[in-house]
Amino acid sequence: DLTDDLGVRNIVRAAADSSATFERQEIIARAKSGGRKVASLGRWLGRAPLGYRRLALAPNREPMRLENGERCPPDRYCTLIVEPVEAEIVRWMFDEYAKQGTTGGTVLRLLREKVKTAGPGGTRLRPDLKWTLLSVFSRLQSVTYLGTIRYGRRAYQKHKRTVILGDAD
Repeated sequence: DLTDDLGVRNIVRAAADSSATFERQEIIARAKSGGRKVASLGRWLGRAPLGYRRLALAPNREPMRLENGERCPPDRYCTLIVEPVEAEIVRWMFDEYAKQGTTGGTVLRLLREKVKTAGPGGTRLRPDLKWTLLSVFSRLQSVTYLGTIRYGRRAYQKHKRTVILGDAD
């Protein structure tokens, strides 16, 4: 019986492992290729960053504004639109950081105070956001606020309707 032979079992196991590894690499390559294609078309995958909401679009159908946590229906694709209240917070963060001598830590402290002191009708931010120094810096370094869609390390064309900072040119 060949299944009792240790050498044969090892060869069979190695062949199966090799096949699984190859298939995994193919799946990763297809996912990356799809993500790049989606970004190059100006579409958005994942959650909307601070200052944006997702808009679900489909040909010959009314656009659907999605709130955070809502999934994009499978028959539609998503793009970003500016969320005015949060966009003001993003602009404020950049303005504060641009002041001479203002650090990311100072922006974080001021942001926490701004959110904490907001009364009814005041500054409201998404409750799912956790404000840390890293989250402040990641927003300050994001090209999304300039209207650029990014997938991986590659940035794609500007989209005028998604610009929060600067000109829409």
